[in-house]
Amino acid sequence: MAKRRRSIGKGTIATIVVIIILLAGIAGYYEYSQFTKPPPTLTIGFMVGVTTLDPAKVYIQNGAYDVMNNIFDPLVRLNPQTLQLEPSLAINWTANANFTVWTFWLRKNVKFTDGTPFNASAVKFTFDRILQMGTGPAFELSPILNSVNVINNYEVQFVLKKSIPFFEYMISGPEFGIVSPTAVLKEGNNFGTEPVGTGPFYVVKYTTSQIILKANPDYFLGPPKIKTVIINVYQSSSTAALALKSGEIQLIWDPLQAMNPTDIKSLENVSGIVVKTWEKPYLSYLGMYTGPNRPLSNPLLREAIAYAINRSAIIDKVLGGFGYVPNSVVPPQITGSVQSYNYTYNMTKAEQLIKEAGIKPGQVTLIAGYPSGNEVRQAVLTYIASQLSQLGINVQLTPVTTAAWIQGLNNGAFDLFVIALAPDYPNPYGWLQMFTSQAIPNPNRWHYVNPQVDSLISSALSSGGNTQLANVYYAQAQKIIGQQVPAIPLWGMEGYYLMSSKLHGLPYPDLLPTMCLWLYPAYLS
Repeated sequence: MAKRRRSIGKGTIATIVVIIILLAGIAGYYEYSQFTKPPPTLTIGFMVGVTTLDPAKVYIQNGAYDVMNNIFDPLVRLNPQTLQLEPSLAINWTANANFTVWTFWLRKNVKFTDGTPFNASAVKFTFDRILQMGTGPAFELSPILNSVNVINNYEVQFVLKKSIPFFEYMISGPEFGIVSPTAVLKEGNNFGTEPVGTGPFYVVKYTTSQIILKANPDYFLGPPKIKTVIINVYQSSSTAALALKSGEIQLIWDPLQAMNPTDIKSLENVSGIVVKTWEKPYLSYLGMYTGPNRPLSNPLLREAIAYAINRSAIIDKVLGGFGYVPNSVVPPQITGSVQSYNYTYNMTKAEQLIKEAGIKPGQVTLIAGYPSGNEVRQAVLTYIASQLSQLGINVQLTPVTTAAWIQGLNNGAFDLFVIALAPDYPNPYGWLQMFTSQAIPNPNRWHYVNPQVDSLISSALSSGGNTQLANVYYAQAQKIIGQQVPAIPLWGMEGYYLMSSKLHGLPYPDLLPTMCLWLYPAYLS
């Protein structure tokens, strides 16, 4: 007997079709999730390590500044092209007639990345904390800031001890980024590794070798186009160059010129890589520790060293032509800089000064410290050591970790060191403050003390907005410093971008002194 064939109803067919469509959709989604790219990620190679991200503990530390510039916002920002101030967390500001009281009106509806509100109390907390801790930028604030007063939630007033016509410029850098009071109280000493600001990015991972940032979706200017930033710290410039060529990273950030010039040139004319260079108001110095009972407390020895160093040869032979010879401790691009460093290469004059100082060959040994892996500083110090050997001066090269090097600069462990310094604002004071006694040990790394220089710079600050008068005082200070040589302006630095042609939107900071990395407008094609 034949079996009856069971018919399939329309409802059953419809159910099967739905199941097939769902299965196809699941399979398609699985394939999509396996092979499509994640949200845009920018990977950067840093040529300098980061020891902390706490603004109250940092002053003129590249690497740290570049990260902090993207996780904290100051009250005002300096435009990298125009050097004009622009609103940031403050939307407006004004000063009284003699520049001793500054009032800032704050942006509303801004939150820290921990969800807590930004307001005038957070501003006061940030600046009070800097003064109380006495580290980082405190040396700059303590002599001038009397108090910070909360007028209301969105109005804050700074009362100064003296007239400062450019106070708003002084607080425009990342070291004055506003911190979350809640996060500081929660993290305590760990705030440097768990920082919280209002910036376009926030930290999700921090180690000395890698930092990972995520975009702040609630940033007051709108979320960044880059969703994830990975920062890898490289010890070798050749390794960083290879990583850029391979596409492993899209940007080499090297504000301190740690890259070997040979490796920079190897990136030129490489398809898919952009190399931009420019002269910047950013000087590298040979610092000399002038503290008591040390060899370089003798000004005759410092003068002899100044004559013995061929700065042009360092630029040509060691730096591959990347740089220029400055004639002051203040860069020539800054209004108020005057020619005040008049030591030119003259070994005969250097030998005469050594004899005048009563120093015999082999009598003096100088410790030259530098961060291990910084090939440029090692090469520069090696070249200087060879020149000083002609005077019978021994130089002991001492590579140390970045943290140990910074600590060594603070406590005077090194007689010689190469250091690049630049402030946040285009005023001679930004550089000359590095030679004031109240700036010891940071940024006055040479521990130089001269009451006359202190008095001149204080008089410039008290000039009541008279720029011409202030520059007269600044010029006198530059000439004294140039004669006494606590630091030699070795070379003016050339900035450079080494990046993938797929990376766009980075400001081209041909004028900005600090040249801090600003990732908010960046995007990948």
